[in-house]
Amino acid sequence: MLLFKRPEKGLLASMWELPNVEASRLNSNNRDLKQLLSEQFGIVGSVEKKSRPLTHQYSHFRLIYKPVLVNFLNGDLKIKKHNIWCWQPMANLIELPVHRAHQKVFDWIRQLEIESKG
Repeated sequence: MLLFKRPEKGLLASMWELPNVEASRLNSNNRDLKQLLSEQFGIVGSVEKKSRPLTHQYSHFRLIYKPVLVNFLNGDLKIKKHNIWCWQPMANLIELPVHRAHQKVFDWIRQLEIESKG
């Protein structure tokens, strides 16, 4: 999993998160998603699975995530807004400070792994 560390100050300071973009910048087709991943992160990949929308309520606003599992094929990562990033196997994610909204995405990915094995 590709993870970014949030800035040391501000909302969810120093927590780790998955790559994400505003949905208003993305249409629902895979071609637009692939183009956005390439432009924003330098990622060339194939769309493996799409989740149903996942909602997370903060005290004063609500976010709706539409997770997409992308298989990284190649590319030179170009990370514009994050200075610290890393690749982590799913098993290590439990050890990192990740905010609850992204934990919901990890839960979805774990469920996919369980379904594929069983």
